[in-house]
Amino acid sequence: MTSSSNNSTSSLPAGSGSPRQGDLFTREFNAKPPKRGSGHHIKLAVEVGQPTKVPGMAHFAGSGPKRTYCHQCKHCQDIDVYRGGRYRKPPNPSGNANVTPIRTKREACMKASQLFDGIVQRGGIGANPSCKYFESNIVKFPRSD
Repeated sequence: MTSSSNNSTSSLPAGSGSPRQGDLFTREFNAKPPKRGSGHHIKLAVEVGQPTKVPGMAHFAGSGPKRTYCHQCKHCQDIDVYRGGRYRKPPNPSGNANVTPIRTKREACMKASQLFDGIVQRGGIGANPSCKYFESNIVKFPRSD
């Protein structure tokens, strides 16, 4: 019986008055308290009313007109991507006139590409609430009454 009491106290850290949280499998206790972080907290969910930044958008989602979405904006379009991930055609050093795009980003923001020095971010942003650069691509015809 004395060996079992010695076994439980031998795994306690030296100089500690009270036992700390131990490992249930090895029955060892940490000598130092666990690291609590650097004081910065990471929010996992966005609070209601806070603007959210979506990769590929020119500004915060939801900062545009109410009840409008990116797919309704004239800047949301299919963008051809050339060398270096940019939308502009690169200079052609060989003199050939047929420079072809590497790929096409569907539903990408042309305004964001212009603001980020021609680098095309990700596409597929059409379902997000519009940003402050929203310009409607819906043509309204005057009524002929």
